[in-house]
Amino acid sequence: MHRDPDSPIHLDAAMSLLGLDAYGDEQVLLWWGSMSLVALLNLFLWGYAAWRVRDHVGSPHFRYRVYQALLSGIYVLGTGSRSLVIRADVQRFSMVDTWLANVAVGRSIATVAELSFALQWRLLLGLVGERDRSLPIQLVARWLLPIIVAAEVCSWYAVITTNYLGNAIEESLWTLAVVLVAAALSYTYRDLSPRRQQFIRWLMPASLLYVGFMVSTDVAMYVTRWLEDEATARRYHGLAEGLEDTLRYVVTRRWHDWREEVAWTSLYFTTAVWGSILLIHFPRFGHGRGSSEPSSGE
Repeated sequence: MHRDPDSPIHLDAAMSLLGLDAYGDEQVLLWWGSMSLVALLNLFLWGYAAWRVRDHVGSPHFRYRVYQALLSGIYVLGTGSRSLVIRADVQRFSMVDTWLANVAVGRSIATVAELSFALQWRLLLGLVGERDRSLPIQLVARWLLPIIVAAEVCSWYAVITTNYLGNAIEESLWTLAVVLVAAALSYTYRDLSPRRQQFIRWLMPASLLYVGFMVSTDVAMYVTRWLEDEATARRYHGLAEGLEDTLRYVVTRRWHDWREEVAWTSLYFTTAVWGSILLIHFPRFGHGRGSSEPSSGE
């Protein structure tokens, strides 16, 4: 581990009481503190949502709710660890000196968490597609996980080689996955039950905002970084060299180092996690196609 010697020192009583080094730019400390509080809030929200799964005992979908709660729990814990130990993997930056800052460890945790989130959507689409006999939804459900697995492979490629093209493709695949889910649900909107229609009315604006942000900000950021590296003929790591390099990290709390990471990570630690928690209980399911009445416990 290496600590950035240029970071200005600001003593902070609250952080000192927590046993954390209170050095760094004030914007970074404020952001880091906010994300740490969000991690605790998310854990509480997940705990409450998981506890309420008992309300579905006796429902035909009780097991489905349990699976959703377990997968969401993995995602909440994974993102929570990243909120407390914020990292920028390709740059080898970390907010704090800990074994969790190890890029290989952190990226492994993130991979498990993100695949769990994708599985939540796979479960939902599979159930809705089967209940409403929707071929488009069934097809998207079948291809969703392979798309996200490909995105994770691209993420690891970027982390190992430090080539931002991998990140650009990764985020593009996540965007594609959301487009496919939204398109399939919209295409079959009229054929879905009123409960699923209500869920989709909430999902569509969120999907549009997500796609707009990813295209205009996240993917664009990684493409720009990649083009800049290509323009300077940057040398990327090979497999063996890159794997060894993932054991290295630099602790920095300079705003210059983190400012481009703030937007996407903040949304990742908040709205994405809240969406995962909501999937534990929503949408509500009726007896069958076109039914608006809930089943027992639903």
